[in-house]
Amino acid sequence: MVTANNCIDNKSTRKKVISHSASNSCISNSRRISTSKLSQNAQPKSITIADSNASSQNINDPNLVVKLGDISIFIKDINTLNDGQLLNDSIIDFYLKLVSKTIKNCVALSSFWYSKVLKKETWKPNDVKLNNDTKVFIPICFKKHWILIVFDNKFKSVCEYNSLKNLTDKAIISNCIKFINSTFPSLKSINWEIKVQTAPQQQDNNLTDCGVFVCLFARYLANDFEFNFNQDNITDFRLQITEEIRKAELENIGYGNLNKNQ
Repeated sequence: MVTANNCIDNKSTRKKVISHSASNSCISNSRRISTSKLSQNAQPKSITIADSNASSQNINDPNLVVKLGDISIFIKDINTLNDGQLLNDSIIDFYLKLVSKTIKNCVALSSFWYSKVLKKETWKPNDVKLNNDTKVFIPICFKKHWILIVFDNKFKSVCEYNSLKNLTDKAIISNCIKFINSTFPSLKSINWEIKVQTAPQQQDNNLTDCGVFVCLFARYLANDFEFNFNQDNITDFRLQITEEIRKAELENIGYGNLNKNQ
């Protein structure tokens, strides 16, 4: 087994990419995703072999698919990427960790971070170093709905990316600002500006695709891509994310080209 933005005005800062129609922005259901080069923002991945880091129980588990650091993905987790299924925390955490390990200047906190800090539990990320350009991704499951909170250290801003804008809680951002300081003391002196962002929306009668939207929000923001996807693309992206997780490798297909001047 193999183990493996900006939160500001789109018009002024996020790099534009070639727009894609629903028919060509994603791969076809009928063919396997091919391997392509990572963006020029790519960094070497910390991929390890399961027999060196996984527990003996995990090594011998025939249901183990892939492992990245302390996150193991099993067949039952992969099954949540099927159409009509709500992505579970393991898939969300693995994918955002893969993004943060592959693309520079971004950090992904665990999906358990928010619930733990609300309970006054101490949560410290391991081996996480921030710089002046770092984006911090925080996936949160609120009332069985996934959203993404993004702190942008470069622009000292924080915003919520939510694929169901009518399902939100204003206290989430204020709580995140309060507790981000205890997680990263270096951010304590920052006066965060709350930004309102427009994000692609899932259909009102769709309550299962929010996790896929969160993965895509993180992937696009990490690369400074403008959002060029919608609900019609989600089935194809479920397939692509599945392949990326299985290989523990991000692919460029469907995400556009990185602006070389950024």
